[in-house]
This record gives sequence, C-alpha cells and structure tokens, in this order.
Amino acid sequence: MSAAAKVDDNTIAAKQAAYLHQSMTKALKFGDMLRQFPEMVETCIGQETWKMMYCRDKGRCFESAREYFLHNEPDGVGLTELRGFELLREHKKTLGIWREAMKHQGERTDLHYNVMEVGDATKKQQGNSRAYTLVRLADESPGLYEAVCRGEMSANRAAIEAGFRKPPKPFDQIKKLLTKLTDAERRQLKDLL
Repeated sequence: MSAAAKVDDNTIAAKQAAYLHQSMTKALKFGDMLRQFPEMVETCIGQETWKMMYCRDKGRCFESAREYFLHNEPDGVGLTELRGFELLREHKKTLGIWREAMKHQGERTDLHYNVMEVGDATKKQQGNSRAYTLVRLADESPGLYEAVCRGEMSANRAAIEAGFRKPPKPFDQIKKLLTKLTDAERRQLKDLL
C-alpha cells in the first residue's frame, strides 16, 4: 500500500469516527436514533474509533473508551456509566462490551497479585456501586429493578430486599448520624445517655 493510499484510509477512518461521534451525541441529546445507539457503541468500541477523537481539554487523543464515553461534549460522548447501562440493558452483548470498556484501567502496582486475580475465572464479579447494583437487580430481581427505575426505592434498599446486600447495623447508622449533629444536639444526647 502506498503512502498516499494509507493517508486516504486514515482520512476516511477519521471522518467515519467523527460521523459516529456526531450520531451518538445527537442520539443522546435529541432522542434521535436511540434504537441504533447500542450498535453505535459496539462499533465505536469494537473498531476503536474513540482513539481517533481528540480531547481539547487534555491536548491529546482519548486513551480509553471509558475516558471517551464519560468525557463531556463536545469532545466526548458525555454519558455516565449508569446512563450507558440504562440505554444498553436490553442488549446483552453490547452491555457486556460496555461493562468491559467501563472498567478502570489504572496503573498496576502489584502485577503478581493482579495476574492471580485475573486468572481466577471462578471468582464472581462483585461490587457496591449503583451501576453494578442495577445490573445485578436487572438480572436477579426485575421487579425491584423496575421499582428503582420508577424512583420508588433506592438501589441500596432494593439490594437489601433482594438479599444480596446486608442492611446496615443500628450502631453503624448512629455513628454515621453523629457527625451530622450540632454541638447542642450532642450535649442533649450525652445527657440522655
């Protein structure tokens, strides 16, 4: 392949990446083409078009799909992990690709430990973030998941009701609330005890 052909290919790829970016941000902003959004996400991550997008704030191209999707417009897509999950939850394959892309790829400080952890395929994924809780609720307790989406209960309360999160102990609740008391309220509490 000649140098001129390679430049043309790069130009075409950059134009396609820019068009895909514009389509995704338009779909999110105006609701247009939301049906195609999962396919756009899959294309962006699979073909790594996010690598061609320039971030003016940082003065460089994006280093990860996560950074690209979570960065605000106009350079990034301006999604949150939770909003991405909500848009992709019906599309299991794309949701899996999304969740993999959203994993934080930080600097490894203990390679031996990380290699051991990655190698253990029997270990079930776990966490306590709202996004993880919603994924688990959608899989294990769809009724509670829908209640959270309707705003009838928090994701934490639903996880407790579903049985995969323990309720807080009264002493832990009291300790948390103590920090919010005024000095006068603390003196009152001391007198009570």
